[in-house]
This record gives sequence, C-alpha cells and structure tokens, in this order.
Amino acid sequence: MALRTSTVGCRWSGPAPPVVIHSRAPRLSIQIHSTRESWPRLRLRDQACRKSCFIKGLPIKAAAETYHESLPDQDVLTEHLDALSAQVSPLLNGTCLYLVGMMGSGKSTVGKLVATLLGYQILDVDSLIQDQTGRSVPQIFAEEGEQAFRDLESKVLQELMTTKDAVVSTGGGAVMREENWGYMSQGVVIWLTGPAELLSRRALQDGTKSRPLLSASSSGSTEGRDEYAATLAKVTRILSEREHLYARADLHIPLGVSPQDPGERGATPADVAYRLLTALAERLKTGADKQVAAAA
Repeated sequence: MALRTSTVGCRWSGPAPPVVIHSRAPRLSIQIHSTRESWPRLRLRDQACRKSCFIKGLPIKAAAETYHESLPDQDVLTEHLDALSAQVSPLLNGTCLYLVGMMGSGKSTVGKLVATLLGYQILDVDSLIQDQTGRSVPQIFAEEGEQAFRDLESKVLQELMTTKDAVVSTGGGAVMREENWGYMSQGVVIWLTGPAELLSRRALQDGTKSRPLLSASSSGSTEGRDEYAATLAKVTRILSEREHLYARADLHIPLGVSPQDPGERGATPADVAYRLLTALAERLKTGADKQVAAAA
C-alpha cells in the first residue's frame, strides 16, 4: 500500500518526524460488542491520574525548551489532550486501538493514558495470558518455549476481536504471525517506534527479568560483558527482524524527544499520547470525509 508521510503529532524544529499513515480507510462502523462497560473518564488535572499514568511518576509536562516550543506546557498540553480526545471519541465509535512495538516502547503506559482520555478500557495481552494460565510470561517461555506462548498470544487476540471501547497493548512479537494481523485489523494498529539505543535504555531501567528475549539466559550469560551493550545487541537484532512487520501498522508514532535527539528516556507518555491522538484524529477525519464524498 502507498504510504504518505505526515507531520501530525507535533511540530518539530527540524525534519518531520516519521509519523506514517497507511491509506487504508479506517473501520468506523464495526459491529462488535463490549466485554465490559467503559471505564469512567478521569481528568488529567487529577493528581492521582497523573501519578498512575506515567512511568515511575514522570509528570505530565512537555519540555518546551527541548521541543523549541513545539509542544505546550503542562496546563496547555492537558487542554490539548482533552480537546483531541473529544474529537477522536465520536469518530472512533468504539473501534479498538492496538499498540504494537518493541519491549521498552511504553505500550502499556501510553495505552493506559490514551484509554483514560478516550474513556476506554486498557487490555494488556501479556496480563490476560497470565490471568488465563496462572503463570508469568517468563515461566511459560521456560516451561513450554516461545512457540507455546505465541499460540496463547494468538488465542487472546482472537478473543479480543469481539471487544470494543478498548486500547489493547500487545506483546512485542505479536506482529510475527499473519493471523494476528487479521485479528488486529478489526481496529487501528499503532506502532510506537524508537531507535534501538533508546529502547535498550528504557528496557534496562524497567528491568529485563520479565522480558524472556532480553534476559541473560536468552542468548547465554552476559557475565563479564557490559549490560547495556549486551541488551543493545539483542534489541538491535530483534528490531531488525521485526521492523518491516511493525511498519505495516496504520500509524507510526515516534518516541524520541526530537528527530535528532531521542533523549535518555525519550518523550514523556503525555507527549507520545499527544502525537498519537493528533495522528489518529487526522486519519479518522480523512476517512470520514472520504466516506461522505463517496456517498455524495
């Protein structure tokens, strides 16, 4: 499919960020049934929401000096997020959002924030697998291997096809099976993308023990080796194997502070949510306009 590059998401002081939108029209009238009522909408100005939505309590604040005023300060950003969610919600009409990307891309954290803004529920595929099996993801990998885990992952994604009003945080390898793309195509697939160096730093800070493909046992002992170098090598290899699959997503949302400087931890979850909702609003409005034109 033809791709078109857009500068939606934020206004960089430099080259346009790689926010890419597929030409595939959004599905706005899917007849699916919710598994639960939508969660109550929480205002971002609520302190409890701020603390729960961000990685290790990172505040909802855009670094204006870093962005060269490309994004507003905390209060203005909050207003922008509220306005964007108000635009997007009626256009989505309950359609699910599927977040894909590497470990360390912040799918769960950004997903919680976006779900809160839209009044959606957040569904984490790894957590659902753990609930169903009573075992952690590392346990499943150790006892039955990766393929057994991928089977469970596909089963959960298939079950979620009948869900609406949800942001679904997928596992990093969900894109590897073609059948999963069939399940996720019922919604809008969004790739949170960043360079291997940024993803490695974030994965290390969050811990790699719960990530079987990044643990020391996944490729031999790292004793005597620099932990960051070892993690970076693994992330780089995995990303090179999956990048062309992630690129099939409907929206590509950059995680870096800027195109030139990804930053130590990247953009805050609030900034990423701002970019995501802006790109999503443009996509949905374009799709709606095309439907109106076709019906005329």
